[in-house]
Amino acid sequence: MASLAINFADQITTFLNGQTIGETTLPCVRKLIPERDIASSKTLRAIVVPHSLESKIVARGGMKERIVRIDVGVMKRATESEIEGLLDITQQIGDLLEGKRFEGGICIEVSYAPLYDVEAWLQQQSFVAVVVAKIKVV
Repeated sequence: MASLAINFADQITTFLNGQTIGETTLPCVRKLIPERDIASSKTLRAIVVPHSLESKIVARGGMKERIVRIDVGVMKRATESEIEGLLDITQQIGDLLEGKRFEGGICIEVSYAPLYDVEAWLQQQSFVAVVVAKIKVV
């Protein structure tokens, strides 16, 4: 049996893979270890990584609330003039996830951390952004 985090990461990967955002079809894969060297990626990619599982007691009877955090890395070797469009794509990915119901959970929160990695662009001319999706287990 896969962990909750891997299960939701797989569901997000399936949901996002092949989505058309603007004029771009999004290729999406799930990995347990994200890539560090993205300098050779000339095409837009999304990498889904299970990040964390939070669990807390929310009622006297021991009822638990579980929140799974999934990171979606958005990457592409890019020129400075492409960054704004890539930020739009990143936000649209978040918009697709926010409020989305998955088997066993719902995405209750989306954030962008980092909105994009300036150092990755300065060192490798690569756009890297992370969409953080928080899934409440139901």
